[in-house]
Amino acid sequence: MVRTLKIWKPGSDLVSLLSHDGDTTHFGGLSELRYFADYLRAVPVNSASDIMSDDVVLISNCGPQFHYQVRGLKATKVIQIVSDLNLTIPDELLGNHIKLCQIPQPKVDNWHYSSVEKSVLLFRKQSDNDRRQYTLVYGGGARNGNRNEQYKEFLDPSREYVSLLFTSSEIFPESAKVKDKVSFNELQKVYSETKYGIVISDPQYYDAGMLTQRYWEYCLNGMIAFVDNEYDKFCAVIGRDDFIRVKDSKELQEKIDYLEMHPFDRDKILSRQRGMIENEIEFMRDGNVTLLKNLIFKFL
Repeated sequence: MVRTLKIWKPGSDLVSLLSHDGDTTHFGGLSELRYFADYLRAVPVNSASDIMSDDVVLISNCGPQFHYQVRGLKATKVIQIVSDLNLTIPDELLGNHIKLCQIPQPKVDNWHYSSVEKSVLLFRKQSDNDRRQYTLVYGGGARNGNRNEQYKEFLDPSREYVSLLFTSSEIFPESAKVKDKVSFNELQKVYSETKYGIVISDPQYYDAGMLTQRYWEYCLNGMIAFVDNEYDKFCAVIGRDDFIRVKDSKELQEKIDYLEMHPFDRDKILSRQRGMIENEIEFMRDGNVTLLKNLIFKFL
């Protein structure tokens, strides 16, 4: 029997969101949902009533205010897409299900690595802009205070290397460098004029080894993608002793200064990032689609 694969994000008009070209929201998670729709032919729906008992359904993470919508869901198989550890749906609401996550080595049996943090590579073109006016730009919230320490360490506007912050966080006073949060598409335009980025995340993400798409956003936009040394603890993408790992703002400043004085080394890092993008695009179009189909439709 042929099962219909559907995809649903409780609380969102997913049908409308996926009908637009690009990501006009204030979050960067649409690429992963578009990946399932475009490459695994998942049919987007807007409510539980659109899901039939013979369907296989992918449910994106959502806030607690929408959890009631998933209770008693009718579906042959339920798969939760976990792209935010703060918004996972409680197991008791989903019953027997599996989770597709962005953790290369998950500790729980029904959690499986999906690689979907790389989906953004398939839906945005690489930037080859050589004239960049900003040193380092960051866009994102402090996640209810979860990232306050990382913000204070790496993103204090008084840091010489910080050019602009697009954030809803109120941890820093208003200044010429601190701007309101903008849409994902608008932020990418600014990134294309920026030399460097820093990947920071929640402490629980570090503990779990969870990866995010921000690293790939930076690479796509032709930025040197620095990462907090605690990021990617399994070294799935970034080697333990890689130059782009930084322990604190002092080391970040020193490495930016070094690359500004040594453009050949900067170009080598950018070239390596472009090579990684090419390899991952091929994997996401082919090998990862096969892996996910096997997980989703196993035992049906």
